[in-house]
Amino acid sequence: MISNTIAAKDTILKCIAEHGWNPENNYYYYQNKEVRGMKNVFLKFNDMGILTQVHNDKTWHLFANGILAPSEKRIGILTEFISHALKKYKRVKLELTDELRKELIRKLKNSPYKVMAANYILYWPVFNMKKWDDKLEGGDWKKLRNLRNKLHKEHRVEVKPSTEFSKEELKNIVEEWRKSRPSKERSEFEQYLKWIDSGFMGCDCARSVVIDGEPCTITAGWKIPNSNNYYSAIGLCNYKYEGLNEVANADDLIFLKSQGYDYVDFGGGEKPLTAFKMKFKPESVYETAVFSIVNKA
Repeated sequence: MISNTIAAKDTILKCIAEHGWNPENNYYYYQNKEVRGMKNVFLKFNDMGILTQVHNDKTWHLFANGILAPSEKRIGILTEFISHALKKYKRVKLELTDELRKELIRKLKNSPYKVMAANYILYWPVFNMKKWDDKLEGGDWKKLRNLRNKLHKEHRVEVKPSTEFSKEELKNIVEEWRKSRPSKERSEFEQYLKWIDSGFMGCDCARSVVIDGEPCTITAGWKIPNSNNYYSAIGLCNYKYEGLNEVANADDLIFLKSQGYDYVDFGGGEKPLTAFKMKFKPESVYETAVFSIVNKA
């Protein structure tokens, strides 16, 4: 068990490089999510590992799908973690893909642990870059084209690397975004500031739509480990202009297709957020469940 995940950076990076498979298997993302009340703890199993967090010293969390192991060994080391965690804590909280969750339920059927019903489901749209229409042609894209054309007609619109702007300018975007979002989503505020302060360390791409010289959006992400796929992890805008969010996301997909990625994962969200992402016509949507495991007795 490694509590100093900063000192263990090289160990964790090596483990992710060898066994990472999930969009959120990213060391810098893991560090940026260590916000108030959360303490990162890395569990090492030979050359494998698990990204976890302890919340207010009361609940132990699996960090996203942070089981860094070959597919056939993931459930085995996950159950070891659960057994270890429930000796000290009353609850283990997990987020797992639907497939892994079902496998874990089967594994724990006759165990001393109870798998609770899902607290909520996240939906993850995925875009096949070989099929995605980067020309935005035809009737299906008419509304988006109109939004983009209107924005370009009325303003000077550019797209630049986010790192070309000051931290203050970028943090202003985050602040304006925070004001416009539901309180549940605002909890992400602290980690976004960390991304900016680090210069988007761990991201392969960070871009901003610039309106009349002012950066108004941030979209950023990274290549998913051991794949040719991309995770669009950050998508923020200041909502100053109609269609700004749509234009930023469409431009991101156009750019990512030009970079040769096979698939782009637009990240998980509950249904209202997913409804916005569906505007860009993903090829598929998969699910992850957030749920808990407790001792039966």
